[in-house]
This record gives sequence, structure tokens and C-alpha cells, in this order.
Amino acid sequence: MAKEKRNYFRYFLAKILSSFIGKALYIIARPFGFSLRDCFIYLLKGYSEDSIKIIAELYAKKTLFSSPNKHAIEQFHQIQSSGEYIQIASASIEPIVKEFCKLLKADSYVSTKLCFKRGVCTGKLDKEFDTKGRKESFIVNNGMRLNKVFTDNLDDFNLCFKFDYIFIYTKRKHKKKWDNVIALYLRSKNVNFLYLD
Repeated sequence: MAKEKRNYFRYFLAKILSSFIGKALYIIARPFGFSLRDCFIYLLKGYSEDSIKIIAELYAKKTLFSSPNKHAIEQFHQIQSSGEYIQIASASIEPIVKEFCKLLKADSYVSTKLCFKRGVCTGKLDKEFDTKGRKESFIVNNGMRLNKVFTDNLDDFNLCFKFDYIFIYTKRKHKKKWDNVIALYLRSKNVNFLYLD
């Protein structure tokens, strides 16, 4: 988020929410319905659609070129060069996912939509188009064969179930968590681990 004078408070609050303090607050308050995600989205209230688009573009470029997951990008380009249809599925907000899709030259994307009123963000998500925990409901095949899924998110087990081949990005210390998910939901699937360490 830009550090404009009128936005110092929002910038400061975003920094706190991103820090250890914010994570600790989330763990303590989560049983009472507290959502860090909703807090971050609320910080976008009052921003124009064009402003959010510019911020999203800067964020996508910085993330992709300064701290990329090189192994994931390499896999992405290999699949792309083979001519397979690629659809990015994310619970992130549409402006950000759209920019990643453009930079990576993916064929399409699935993402969460923000609510706008007269071109200005209301600080809320469009609950009808919130993909968090239900990306599988928004996947559009468009006649293409989508038979592989790559993920690093434990909550994507429902999404993984829709595919024949599953590739999981994880650190070795988290493999046991994935083993539990596989045992419960994905025993009949072809699951492959791609370790990040």
C-alpha cells in the first residue's frame, strides 16, 4: 500500500497486522470470528478501482521478480511450453491475481472479487465470488483438459480431488500434515511432493 500522507495510518495498521503481533492477535481472536483477511480488505475501503489496479500491478511485479518460487516458475514454464491450458486458482483478490495471470501469461484465472460502489472499493468482499476454501466450485474447464493441480495450500484438498495428478509444494517439516490430508481425502489420487528445502 502506498505511503501517501493521508494513508500513513492504514500503512502502519497493515504493517502491524502483517507482523508477529497481528498473527498472535489472529490466533487469540480467531475463535471469536476475527479475520485478518477481512481487516486487510477493509483497508482498501475508499480506494478507486484504478488505484487498486496500480497497487496490484506493482505488488505482482515485485513479488514475481524479487522473491519468486523458482522451482514453481520452472514447472509453470515447462507446462506452458507443452501447450497445456493453465488456469490460476487463488483466494486472493481479483486485481492481484489478474496481474499475476498477465505477467505469467496464463490462460485464465479464478479469484475473489472485491465489492465496488461507483468505482470505489467498499472494503468488503463479494461473498458470492469468494473462492477461499471453495476454489473447486469456480474452476472453469472451457473444454480444455485440466488434469494437473499444483498447490502449497492444505485447504485445497477439495480442489485437488478434482484432478488426476496432484503436485504439492511443501517444506519437509510439513509433510506429515499433508500425509494426514492425503489419507483422509486423496488416497485414490496420484500425489507427488515437490520440496521447497
